[in-house]
Parts: sequence; C-alpha cells; structure tokens
Amino acid sequence: MKQPTGVKTIISQVFRYAISKDRTEQDPTQDLAGLLPTSKETHFPAVLDVAELGALLRALDGYTGSAVVASAARILPLLFCRPGELRAMA
Repeated sequence: MKQPTGVKTIISQVFRYAISKDRTEQDPTQDLAGLLPTSKETHFPAVLDVAELGALLRALDGYTGSAVVASAARILPLLFCRPGELRAMA
C-alpha cells in the first residue's frame, strides 16, 4: 500500500501535466502540504560480525520454502543488491 505522501505525489504529477496542457490552472494537492503524515524512517541492523555472517549465510542456504525465494536468498549475498533491484532483474 502506498503512503499518503506517495499518492499525493502521483496526483500532483497528474495535475502538473494537466497544467502544462492547459486543462486546469492549479494543483490542489499543494494545499495538502504538511497535512499528510509522513512515514517514519527505520534503520535495519547490519551483520558486522563474521560469525554472524556465516550463520546468516548457512540459514539462507538451508531455506526450504519456495524455489524462487530460495534462489533469491542464495544469490542476493553474491550480487550485493537490494531485493527490489533483484526483482527488477527478472
């Protein structure tokens, strides 16, 4: 699900396009500035210890779920990319 600010951005883009084509004169989403809640930034812990990294890699290698997920879990540490980037490669 998109965050409210993401939806506002998309709607604003539509209105800016409409303004450029002389379909409307203003972007009403500008009136919503500061009213919509923003998402809270979260940080995810990194594996910094070599022993923990080994345990993580063994756990990924031992995954017995979906073949697609298992393949992705095995290749992600080798490519050093984000999961979304890996999905885009498919």
